[in-house]
Amino acid sequence: MLSLGNSNLQNQGNSNKTGIPSKNLPSLCLQVKLHLTIKVTYSLSIQSIQDHNLVYSSQTSPSRRTQDQQVKIDAELRPINKFTFHYLRTNTRIKTLLSHYVLPSTRRTQNYQNIITLLIFSLVILFIYLLVDSNQQQNNIDPFDLKLGKSLFKQDRIQEALIIFENYLVSYGIHPEALYLSALCYQQQNQYDKLIQQLEKLISVFPTFQRDAYLILANTLAQMNRIQDSINNLTLAISNFNRFYDAVLLRAQLYLKSKFTHKAIQDFNQLILINPKKSIAYLGLSDCFAQLNQLQLAFNNLNKALQLDLVSNPKPIIIKLFWLFFDVSDYRQSNYYLDILKQMYSEDSESAYLKGLWFKKQNHTQEAYLAFEQAVQYNNNKLCTTYALLEIVKLEIDKNNYYSASHYLERKVILDVFNDQFTQIDLFVEGTLLLMKKQFDKGVESLSQMMLYTKQEDSLKVLALQFRAYGYFCLSNYRQALKDLLECDQNLLEKASVYNILLCRAILKFEAEELDSSYQLFSEAYEVFKTKQEPYFYQATLLIRKYCININEDNRIIYLNQALESLQKALSIRESPNVLFYKGILNFALGNLDQAEQDLEQAIENFNENQALHFYVRGLLRNCLKQYEMAILDFKSCLHMEPENLQSYLNKCRAEIHIGDLENAYLDLMKYVENCKEENLNYQVIGMLFFYIGSFEEAIFSLNMDSSIVGQYLKIKVLIFNKELSLAQSELQLISEKNQKAMADFQLVRILNLMCSGEIYTNLQDNISVLSGIQMNGQEGEIFKQSHIWFYYCVLLTYKGEYQLAQEFLNLSYELERKSENFNSNDFGNQIYTFKEYLFNSALLNLMMNKMTVAIELLNTLYDQLNYMEEKVELQIFIKQIKDDLQDTDKNKKLITYDEFYLFQQKNRLSSLFPVLQLPLKKYNVTTKLSFCLPRIEFPSLEFVFDEKVLQKISVSFLCQDQPYVVENYPEAPWIKRIKQAIVFTDNLRSIGEDLESTIREKEEIKEMNQVEFDDE
Repeated sequence: MLSLGNSNLQNQGNSNKTGIPSKNLPSLCLQVKLHLTIKVTYSLSIQSIQDHNLVYSSQTSPSRRTQDQQVKIDAELRPINKFTFHYLRTNTRIKTLLSHYVLPSTRRTQNYQNIITLLIFSLVILFIYLLVDSNQQQNNIDPFDLKLGKSLFKQDRIQEALIIFENYLVSYGIHPEALYLSALCYQQQNQYDKLIQQLEKLISVFPTFQRDAYLILANTLAQMNRIQDSINNLTLAISNFNRFYDAVLLRAQLYLKSKFTHKAIQDFNQLILINPKKSIAYLGLSDCFAQLNQLQLAFNNLNKALQLDLVSNPKPIIIKLFWLFFDVSDYRQSNYYLDILKQMYSEDSESAYLKGLWFKKQNHTQEAYLAFEQAVQYNNNKLCTTYALLEIVKLEIDKNNYYSASHYLERKVILDVFNDQFTQIDLFVEGTLLLMKKQFDKGVESLSQMMLYTKQEDSLKVLALQFRAYGYFCLSNYRQALKDLLECDQNLLEKASVYNILLCRAILKFEAEELDSSYQLFSEAYEVFKTKQEPYFYQATLLIRKYCININEDNRIIYLNQALESLQKALSIRESPNVLFYKGILNFALGNLDQAEQDLEQAIENFNENQALHFYVRGLLRNCLKQYEMAILDFKSCLHMEPENLQSYLNKCRAEIHIGDLENAYLDLMKYVENCKEENLNYQVIGMLFFYIGSFEEAIFSLNMDSSIVGQYLKIKVLIFNKELSLAQSELQLISEKNQKAMADFQLVRILNLMCSGEIYTNLQDNISVLSGIQMNGQEGEIFKQSHIWFYYCVLLTYKGEYQLAQEFLNLSYELERKSENFNSNDFGNQIYTFKEYLFNSALLNLMMNKMTVAIELLNTLYDQLNYMEEKVELQIFIKQIKDDLQDTDKNKKLITYDEFYLFQQKNRLSSLFPVLQLPLKKYNVTTKLSFCLPRIEFPSLEFVFDEKVLQKISVSFLCQDQPYVVENYPEAPWIKRIKQAIVFTDNLRSIGEDLESTIREKEEIKEMNQVEFDDE
């Protein structure tokens, strides 16, 4: 063909019919030769690939071929080995080099020598590329080497092996061995979903590649509780592989587990046909007939199995015989087989464990305990040692010996046991002990974790729910406690939990303000447990709640008395410090201070752990009993335990004011003001406390923050008490338009302010008219009462010279004043005048009217009332002067000069600001003043009363989930009584052993089934 091609080209060149220039012919010829060279190289590559594939096929392990038949594979699924892939990739690169670089260059080049150079250059590049590619293949590890992957798998380098198998599948397509090996890797990594996916793909494409794949897939599906899928897979395996013993056996066991007993019997009979010398089929048949309650047939099959394994391994079959009779309570026959086990295996944990179960079922607890203990001491069967130790713990919990149970659980550290079997019971015992130690948060947490390992039908869950409900109750989480209790089977609950349910419901009704329903439920709870005082306590708390929300004062007192009666009933059942504490509070609220003191002292003394509220209440009581120093100590104790208890600062301040410790009182009051939220500040109380301390500026500032009429009046009283009449007048003017009493006070303060400023005679008549109008209308102010108005009216009349009328109003004022509860005949402080001042003022008015005899009589009466000698001496001299002035004198005799006469001290007295009065004496030049002051300013009392907030707090104290208990009141502990049903710690303990025993095989069979066989090639 080459010669023909050349002649054609030559002819075409001669004729020049193609239109190709003659100078381009050498270039075209070289292009054709280069193309043919590449084509020959490609052909040689393909031949090399085919030869290598032939060798590779001959080296494939016979064990990987299908049995007695060829596998037909679709073209798109045909596997591609790594050698084919390598050469195809090389050919692709050669084609790319030819089409994109060499041929276009030759077409553009007209020079023959340049074409030769380009051709040589291209061949050199191709040679270098092939050399480099070959070196890379030799130096780098081939990521598609199955042999390397299998070697890594054997070295337990699962992840590395898996990467190789996955790369192989991605690069070369579906390959049965790579699929199978990757599935085994997923099995080792517990990635069961991917394991199932790989094996299902393998079985669907290569159904007869590896029969172990069916077993692995079936076991995995069964573990995931996909029983029917597992059975279907095994059925497929049995159809693809004749006499597949392991598949039939596993399917029979799954049928038996799924209660398809007749199908299981068929499979076990098929196993006997396949291999009648294996005992496992007879063991399976015995299980089937036992399930059908055909005990004789079950016994016959067990005897057949025993004949086969009498020499090799009779123990599992003897145990099966024991269970057969034990389940039907044939204790004599079952004990017969236990004796056989004992003779054959003298120190065996399994035999001792079964003996313990035999004793336990007959309620021989002590013998069962000894047998289980023997099984634990032998410690030569991991499973039975585990179960025996669990049974011992169960017996201890049956007796409510939780500390002993915890001790036995600690033994598992030195025993060969399955530790995961103890996770549930460990958490249960730990949580219960924490609840007993009153560590409720931790106890509830442990029991909650334990619930994660508990099945719904597990009777241990009933106990755990009751115990956790107790913990929730003690944490004031009554809704969750009730939820746990209602989740239990109500028929299995003891009285303790029934009682706790009633308490939870009653408290939740209480929380919803359904107080009557709540009261009734508490009564029902008492009927369940008449030895419990808590129902009476909660009823008392409920009645206190009614007191707090009721408006009618009469009903409120009734509720308090009923609550006190309930607490008395609770104390008659059992004396409790918390009940005594509540009783003390109620006696305090009802005014029974002595009894309250006795109750509180006894309660605080008996509390295991005192709380801030205990000392706060006793401090309040001691303040009321005027035991101020002791009260201050209680408030200090309260603040030490609860620094944020601001009311303690306030009441401590009051006590310190009473004992005169004004410095500490000021500091405590400032702490209260600085730390209390602004919306909670009572500015009236704060202002008054500052006033009693003597801090008038702080008092006025605090009262100024209160915009109410009461607060404003308190501020005015402070101003008047401090003799700041101008400021008081301004404040009264602001509120006089809204308040009639404020108008009267305003007029009095305005007049007094004028009189004190030396302008008493200015508009004197107008001021007299104003006071006359007020007293004629019977008006009085909040500060200035009727007696005060008449007295100041007397003062104005005195300066006007109307002494007789002034004397009349003075007498009227005194008659009202002396009847006042606050009148003190000797108090010169916060009072308009005293009895002594009344006598003195009356004597002065009589002197001004020249009624000397009456004046002297009044002064003599005053003399008898005086307590100080200096005052008596001065008054005696003054009386002598008056008497001397009454004697006849020489008209030409000069008047004796005499200074102003003041019998009483004028400091801080309002009268000191008024003008003097000239006495009408002939021989003596004497001036004096009336003696008086401002009216008594009545401020809120510092007397201590019961704090109603204490009742409000204790009425809802057990509803607070975010606060610690004010008092300790717990439900009935459920571990005192146990449930009627026996405790089962793990679900179907015996069935676990049965599953293990019913699948016993010779070690060689198990190894053959589970071991992965790898080819060395």
